[in-house]
Amino acid sequence: MMQRFFKLFLKNEPDAHKIALLYGAIMAQARREDFFIRFGLSDDFETRFESLILHILLVMRRLGREGQAVKQSLMDFMVSDLDRTLREMGVGDVGVVKRMKYFMEGFYGRMNVYDAALGSMDKKEMLRALDRNLYSATSTDLAKLELMQDYIEMQTKALEAQPLDDIMNGIISFKSIEV
Repeated sequence: MMQRFFKLFLKNEPDAHKIALLYGAIMAQARREDFFIRFGLSDDFETRFESLILHILLVMRRLGREGQAVKQSLMDFMVSDLDRTLREMGVGDVGVVKRMKYFMEGFYGRMNVYDAALGSMDKKEMLRALDRNLYSATSTDLAKLELMQDYIEMQTKALEAQPLDDIMNGIISFKSIEV
């Protein structure tokens, strides 16, 4: 009886399977080996996290206001996945809490910086954001930064061309990376 009562309020909650599909597609794109090679990124935990943030931001921007519930579920899924990953790496409860706090502060900070840069259409602002975050583990290479900026524009356009309902149902595709 009580479950039926709560289901009335949770009708708009996205299907967990669809969120898992969406997160899986984002994660797969963010971790592609050719992505790291093509853009001269170091393949380490921090840079993988930076790549995940960038790709989630692109999808969240596409979801817009209509996709608020999906965006929240996607965030929840990411937090659970990061927590699980840290535990699998042998990090204890106290360490997980500290690292999750660090990750989430970084996540929201970067989301704001990237979102502002994309919103302003200021290419220099985006180059600075990429240099400070995604490329923080490597020396600055303007050509690689500009290549990444082109990739972001390409993926933004590709996501805009996809039906919102498809994305909200976990069906998403990213443009291929030319190595």
